Amino acid sequence: MEFDLENPFTSFEEHQSDTLLDLFAIEYDHMPSHNFMQYLKITDFYVSLRQEAVSLVLQIQFSCNFEPFISYLAVTYLDRFISRQEIPQRKPWVPRLLAVSCISRTAKMKNTHFPISKFQGDQELIFDAQTIHQMELLILDALNWRMRSITPFSFLYLSRKILH
Repeated sequence: MEFDLENPFTSFEEHQSDTLLDLFAIEYDHMPSHNFMQYLKITDFYVSLRQEAVSLVLQIQFSCNFEPFISYLAVTYLDRFISRQEIPQRKPWVPRLLAVSCISRTAKMKNTHFPISKFQGDQELIFDAQTIHQMELLILDALNWRMRSITPFSFLYLSRKILH
């Protein structure tokens, strides 16, 4: 069976009785750190960084005509990364590099072509492929290489299986 990022189980029949409980248990491992939301509330820098990065992720989604799952997963990676990694505050290019790198990593997970040059276009600061790749490696390292996140899309797949 082909790897399906949205469906974490390879065989529904094998896991039918415990699937929902397993999804909830696994989902917990792929969430931002416990104090992330409280940290966002008290730190204006992280709030604005996240807002800018999420806005860029959505711009990329619409300009590249990606399915919603890609932007959702990219934001999940972004949240998990900034909840575990200290971000330099005096570097205004960080949100853009994070957004591009999270989308790039997600596109690779979904075997979807991501035309980085198309998105960067006439921007003042253009990241080369090596810089994006290095940022992807930082993201992978911060997330302990656990990229097969449980998302609401996993539950949708499960509900479709149950209904049919």
